[in-house]
Amino acid sequence: MKIYLIAEKLSHSYSPLIHKMLADYDYELKELMIDELKDFMLERNFDGLNVTIPYKTEVIKYLDELSPEAQKLNSVNTVLNKNGKLIGYNTDYYGFMHMVNQSNIDFNGKKVLVIGNGGASKTIQSALLPKKSIRSILQMITLLCCRLIILCCQTITYSCTKRTKRIRHIVCCLISYQRNTENNPNTNALLAPI
Repeated sequence: MKIYLIAEKLSHSYSPLIHKMLADYDYELKELMIDELKDFMLERNFDGLNVTIPYKTEVIKYLDELSPEAQKLNSVNTVLNKNGKLIGYNTDYYGFMHMVNQSNIDFNGKKVLVIGNGGASKTIQSALLPKKSIRSILQMITLLCCRLIILCCQTITYSCTKRTKRIRHIVCCLISYQRNTENNPNTNALLAPI
């Protein structure tokens, strides 16, 4: 049985150790550059895959079928090769919901803050969406930090001219970033309630 974890960089992964403790098959790390992904997927020389960044979305175009969750999330973290037919799943959804249920956490009527814009964030948002308790604030934290830094910089005075110039430059860059993100229609869409 050939089972791999595919990604661009995997030196940080403990997956082989975890799979060795939990299962009776070999589990290998397979680092692939984007230009190698297509050939690897078309060869179909594996029984199963775990997929992580940056390929959770990219891998979809090489699959024959998607589970409803993977289709809804447009994100795949598990691929099963069933007699040459590649089927993509998103098991993060079930993993998150299992953890929530095992911990007896009830999100009904609660406000939940999900920070991030990656695959895990989208999965958690999808899991919580039926609870109607979530708002996506993907870049709000960055804007808040920019405003806080600007406020701090405006209240601090330095006697050293070089430091003052450096602070002014940082403030100008942050103000520019803040204006660009506030006026970008894509950013505003991300800040809208789900």
